[in-house]
Amino acid sequence: LGGAQTFNVVDLGRSTLAATDRDALAQFQRQATELLAAVNATNDVLRHAFDRVEDLRNAVLASRTGGDEELAQLKAIEDQLHDLDLQLNGDRVISDHAEFAPPSLRQRIQRVVGSQYNSTANVTTTHRRNYDIVADAFGPLLEELRPLVETDLTNLERQMNEIGAPWTPGPNLPRWNRD
Repeated sequence: LGGAQTFNVVDLGRSTLAATDRDALAQFQRQATELLAAVNATNDVLRHAFDRVEDLRNAVLASRTGGDEELAQLKAIEDQLHDLDLQLNGDRVISDHAEFAPPSLRQRIQRVVGSQYNSTANVTTTHRRNYDIVADAFGPLLEELRPLVETDLTNLERQMNEIGAPWTPGPNLPRWNRD
């Protein structure tokens, strides 16, 4: 094997609609792909948060010490998660019934990335606008989700563990004392 080699990449000019600025096209495609990755990761965290809420609800109901206060906290967290899910993924009930629903943030960025996947043409105004809509709304959504997942659910899991409720999957190890 040899050492490093330098070379130049030359466009073969076979594009039907060649972009006037290929660097700008590549930069937009990179940005859109990075935003899609962040949106998809957030969706995974959101799905996991719903699972955590369900696990905690089951622990409260199975516990002899948990009760109404914990269920009320879980309901408040779950309501906030549903609101964020609606923004991120849209209204599944409406779309499941083949009714028009405005595109969700996730649908918008998926369409942009999907359309740009093999594109050599200039970025369309629609793609730029959809990217901007998602980018502008995603930051606040993420900052609203972060304390729910990192603080509220974690504290509730810890609280349930401390009062001896059944263990739930999460960051806390179960309590155990050999008596």
